[in-house]
Amino acid sequence: MNYDASYTQKTHERQVSGFCYIIDVSNVEDFNGTPPAFYRGENALAKFLECLFVEEKRFRPILEYVVPMELCAVDERSFQSATYWHICDEELGPDRVRDHCHLTGPEI
Repeated sequence: MNYDASYTQKTHERQVSGFCYIIDVSNVEDFNGTPPAFYRGENALAKFLECLFVEEKRFRPILEYVVPMELCAVDERSFQSATYWHICDEELGPDRVRDHCHLTGPEI
């Protein structure tokens, strides 16, 4: 089999007809309870991108301010002495990072 060649035959062209998305940022008061964005109609892809640009403008001020991480001594010792990552049980390497939320701080 030749892996450099494509054996796919194009038989249809799909057109975007609509979209729906939900922003779930329950820990940020300004966005808590934001209703789903829903659109069905012509130029759905262009409308979707337009909506994303609007959302980006709403989120930018919040994302520009990063809540500093203030770990207590116990948390810092726990982090320094850890040998495995708590999410996947993989061994930690020299490039370890602190798992945290940029909006709320160390607790996620």
